[in-house]
Amino acid sequence: MYYSGCSYFNKFVVMYAIIDIETTGLNHKAGKITEIAVFVHDGNKIIDEFSTLINPERYIPNAITSITGITNEMVAGAPKFYEVAKRIVELTENQIFVAHNANFDYRFICEEFLQLGYKFRRELLCTVKMSRKIFPGKPSYNLDSLCNGLNIKIKNRHRAAGDAIATVKLLEILLEQNANQSGEFLQGSLISKQGMNKALDTAIINNLTSETGVYYFYNEKGNVIYIGKGNDIYHSVLAHFNKAKTKKALALKSQIADIDYEVTGSELISCIAECENITKINPCFNQSDRLLQGLIDFGHENFWIIDRGRDPGEHSVIAIIDGLYAGHGFISNDSQIMDTHDLNDCIKSSKPSDEVHCIIKKYLQDHPGTKIVR
Repeated sequence: MYYSGCSYFNKFVVMYAIIDIETTGLNHKAGKITEIAVFVHDGNKIIDEFSTLINPERYIPNAITSITGITNEMVAGAPKFYEVAKRIVELTENQIFVAHNANFDYRFICEEFLQLGYKFRRELLCTVKMSRKIFPGKPSYNLDSLCNGLNIKIKNRHRAAGDAIATVKLLEILLEQNANQSGEFLQGSLISKQGMNKALDTAIINNLTSETGVYYFYNEKGNVIYIGKGNDIYHSVLAHFNKAKTKKALALKSQIADIDYEVTGSELISCIAECENITKINPCFNQSDRLLQGLIDFGHENFWIIDRGRDPGEHSVIAIIDGLYAGHGFISNDSQIMDTHDLNDCIKSSKPSDEVHCIIKKYLQDHPGTKIVR
């Protein structure tokens, strides 16, 4: 897909909403937006803009204030996100969502809208990925380095409006260098319908959650033909339709007639659930050549892994009993997490397997700060 001409695609003007946000932290599930700036651009010039501080309704850590300069006092009288949500929707509707490291800004904004009961969906264009392709071999692609190399002056660095204006100037250079063929860099929310099964309603895809979990593809007979996982179910599913290139991927795309999903909240549980369900159901499009090398145990220990739940009111629990995976479940935040009886009561029993043990061991190695109750 390409956007050809100066700013036209299929006779429609291509519009960009260049966005930057400041936040209380780096995690879109735990953090909140403290400032947002949106510049609407028609491919030639800015035609509309909006910028405001946001009251995150929570404390801004000192470490964040030292970077952005945004204090708790500054946001105390600022509007809350829901008070500016309509304006953000209006400014970005039918626009391409552009940001430097677009996934970061997009996930935070999607999460803010999700908490308001609204699914925010926009086509994405990341100026980091675009810069890597157009200016290969640079030692760094952060905004400072790129702007220094391209003689773009950044005023008010680490403030939403300052960084967004710098990204506007960067985008203009990238569009000029790439003859305005920006479509090849879209990460997208538009569904490629070529080769799609006619029985699949695209509204099913558009209504998918952006939460972490497991998803299931069904054929027209109602059989599960593929099971996958993702930290963002919507975009993980979308990739099957927009990035299908191999024979197998195209064959899968052509057979998907329905989609279902299960929110896990926990990345670890999504990996475990995917593995368990593939073993149980054996879908025809999942890899079946998994190698078992004998059961790996955890040294006959008893412990419980405490992780993120499906919503802010709960935690997930993975049980290891006598060195073997025993199952997983969810427990209310009101329960005493240190009480192992409560932990065991919430567990749905599962059979241990070498594959699940490998998943758990690798996750704990990669996430050394994971909470464990022994």
